[in-house]
Amino acid sequence: MHRVWLFILVLICFLSINTQAAMKSYEYLFQEGNRLYQQGEYEKALEKYNEIIKMNYESAELFYNIGNCYYKIGKNAKAILYYEKALKLKPNDEDANFNLQIANMRIIDKVQSIPELFYIAYFKKLCSYFTVWQLGIIELVLYLILVLAAIIFLLSKSGRVKRIVKIMGVVGGFLVIIFSSIFIYKIYLLEHDIKGVVMEVEVMVRSAPDESAIELFTVHEGLKVEVVNKSEGWYEVKLPDGKEGWLKASSIEII
Repeated sequence: MHRVWLFILVLICFLSINTQAAMKSYEYLFQEGNRLYQQGEYEKALEKYNEIIKMNYESAELFYNIGNCYYKIGKNAKAILYYEKALKLKPNDEDANFNLQIANMRIIDKVQSIPELFYIAYFKKLCSYFTVWQLGIIELVLYLILVLAAIIFLLSKSGRVKRIVKIMGVVGGFLVIIFSSIFIYKIYLLEHDIKGVVMEVEVMVRSAPDESAIELFTVHEGLKVEVVNKSEGWYEVKLPDGKEGWLKASSIEII
């Protein structure tokens, strides 16, 4: 029995040391990439950042820096892809939003989005302010407050305290409904809302996942599209204006 516990302790120490070493390696590569970027050596900076990605690390800051590198070396579609990746992790990053707008000014396709009903647009905007992690924390805090309010209500003998707690419970319950709805919607988006960026200079959108299918229209690099279906080697995509068609999977990179 003692040997088992000793083995577990050694294993935990080993994993801890490896994790710390990996973190130091990540920080070193990130700082080296930043240094090279400041010196104008954007491709060398990209090499450092890509080494981090190979280590299965990702962060909004890392994707943002990669986007900046690609923008500097003239690979605008790649820059858009990584700014979008950064915003997926950190929706309210002002720098990434601003740089994405600048990069989008360079693309050929200026596709207007279909107007949404005001309350849907407002709900989506509200959702964009939170990550799934933040929503999980908020939900936990709200539930704890409701439990605490229920305990105080049951134990208190003061009518005034009970009225205050009752109001807190109503407000808390309303907030739980709101944030639960946002949380469910965000989880749904993670599973079903797949976006991609066109990487080819110009590519034909077809009526079916086949090279001989009818040519519908062309799209150009940097355009963000929604992936609504998949077939072997093909993606069915939807443009912001509602147009749909099939693109070769190799012509898109998923955000």
